[in-house]
Amino acid sequence: MSDARTRPAHALFETATADAAEQLAAAELTDARVHAARKALKKARASLRLLRPALADADYRELNLALRDAGRCLAPLRDAKALADTAVAFGAHEQAGDHQAELARLAPLLEAGLAEARRGVEGPAARERCAGLVAACRERLAASGAHESEGTSIEALRRLYRKGRRAFAQAREARTADALHEWRKQVKYLHTAATALRDTGLHRLHKLAEHTDRIAEALGEDHDLCRLCALAARDTVVHDGARSALVERIERRREKLVHKALSEGERLFAQKPKHFAAQLGPKRDA
Repeated sequence: MSDARTRPAHALFETATADAAEQLAAAELTDARVHAARKALKKARASLRLLRPALADADYRELNLALRDAGRCLAPLRDAKALADTAVAFGAHEQAGDHQAELARLAPLLEAGLAEARRGVEGPAARERCAGLVAACRERLAASGAHESEGTSIEALRRLYRKGRRAFAQAREARTADALHEWRKQVKYLHTAATALRDTGLHRLHKLAEHTDRIAEALGEDHDLCRLCALAARDTVVHDGARSALVERIERRREKLVHKALSEGERLFAQKPKHFAAQLGPKRDA
């Protein structure tokens, strides 16, 4: 039986960290490679959350912090690239001529921010620090002796669901950018964990993966639009009337995305964590 079925969290960690190391070792660290490395690091952090019931607290804390710091080495470029791409995508969805001039005036600021972020990541210091943290994490997990089982997987999913449910309640109440972003992070961890485990025989993980994917996609677009809105609101290049109209248009799009995510969240997090976990056992023959 494959390691992905018998030790899915370990398999996800090994695959994700190996992918991140490969991207970082490339001769040219392109935007696409940085994005791929950062996604791989997020998957590795999700795998740690699956392993948490089997890990010593000290091992979990050190591994999680190291992977977080590795991701932060790459975050400025991801953020700058996402902001530039969001402006282009938002413009493509607008009617011909609407706000195009205002978005065009933001382009030099976006390109300048992207160029600065590229310079920071392309230097050897950031790449070497990131790669060193990844290598150290691979060694530490191998030495930890963490033993995963069906029981630890179900308990880990229960914890992830509980954290996602709490973050959902806070996001629904506050509707702030920070609360929505925190909810997205928890949903992404739950999604990655469900995806890693759905072929191991546990019930109901296909639907969980689909729900979390839709929520994360809507919240991800909302997060990037929130940052674009903040830039447009403070930019001095766009005149006041056009700026306010652009901000209003972005906010309307954000309202739709947040409503979509919250509607999905109502369905996904309707159960209490213990009832959610109780349904995750393996299929039994009749």
